[in-house]
Amino acid sequence: MKNLTPLFLKLSLFIFLLFINMNLLIAQYDDGGNWQEVTPHAIPSSPAFALLGVNPEIVTRPSDVKSFKVDWRIKNYKVAPDLAFEAQPVWWLYTRKNGPDAYRKASPFEKVMSTFSFSLATAKMDNVNHLSYALKFNVYKQNDPFLYSGILDDKADELDELTAPIQSQIDSLQVLYSRTTSPEAKERLEQELGILKAEKQLYIKTAMDDVVQEVADFGAENWNMDMVDVAFGRVFKYNNGALDSLKFDGAGFGLWINAAKGIGKNGLLTGLIKYNKVGVNSDIFLGASYRYGSKKFNFFGELVYKNIGNNIANGFDEDEEFGDLYAEDIGTGWYEFAEGESYSAWSVSYGGDFRLSKNILLNFSIRTELTGGFTFDRLLPVANLICLMN
Repeated sequence: MKNLTPLFLKLSLFIFLLFINMNLLIAQYDDGGNWQEVTPHAIPSSPAFALLGVNPEIVTRPSDVKSFKVDWRIKNYKVAPDLAFEAQPVWWLYTRKNGPDAYRKASPFEKVMSTFSFSLATAKMDNVNHLSYALKFNVYKQNDPFLYSGILDDKADELDELTAPIQSQIDSLQVLYSRTTSPEAKERLEQELGILKAEKQLYIKTAMDDVVQEVADFGAENWNMDMVDVAFGRVFKYNNGALDSLKFDGAGFGLWINAAKGIGKNGLLTGLIKYNKVGVNSDIFLGASYRYGSKKFNFFGELVYKNIGNNIANGFDEDEEFGDLYAEDIGTGWYEFAEGESYSAWSVSYGGDFRLSKNILLNFSIRTELTGGFTFDRLLPVANLICLMN
């Protein structure tokens, strides 16, 4: 057995708690405006869930969520204890703090780095617990709303025009305050300065609210923009022992690229190339999907070709320690089977996304598994709840 120490799980838990604390601290102390609070145009499943294969769509949409996100897997018509967490640490710790002007002036490399996403997931599949992590980058975005200069430039000019007279009064009163020695006069000047500063802040807040709304409208109109993502992740299996005796078995890794092309105002064509390495075997996925709808709700159909080298028909690999637990359900193939014959199969899925609220989305599908000869094999309903932690 390929054992990893319990420190790995503790480290993962630490990272998760760190992201939560970053979110709370930034929310408390960030005074740079709320330009970064725009809800994303798309909220697909976390990459760590996509790596495991427990998300409704196999052909995942590219995304740049810019928010802390939690996914719950719905199993047997109830929320299962299968969770995924996703965050963009560079965006939260650096990019968003510098404001929209700095973002617009950043280099292409810095913009790509700001989309770096880390996700961590756990799910029970095929009767064994799995843990995965994934690293993802959005390398191309057709219509970045934060680069839409008309919104920010027009509002900046308007704001300067409104606040310039107020700032002039504030500067004059501050000079007068520094030269005044009378306590009564200083108190009166402090009150006047407080009123003027509050008035200026009100103008700024109103302007930023307008920017947020305009950027949100821009994102809604471009919900099916062209985008490209690249991602990498690793999968582990673990038992149900006590925390101090928990042992991991490294199952394998995956890497993939997914790209989307908008079709008119309501259509989105998405493609996927994915490679999984499980023990000595390799699995390859090639898929395409077509999605129709809007930012609020849309429906999709997808077709995926799979060349599976990690074939159960070859029997378990000698290093597979969890073989006696195997009981196929969603069948994502992270048990290690012996090297041997590969096989081809197809998957046809149809489902959709529905935003239950601004920050909560229901993602669902019915996945039909077919053999290489297009013979019906299995029918799998899959659904996730996704929540943005704004």
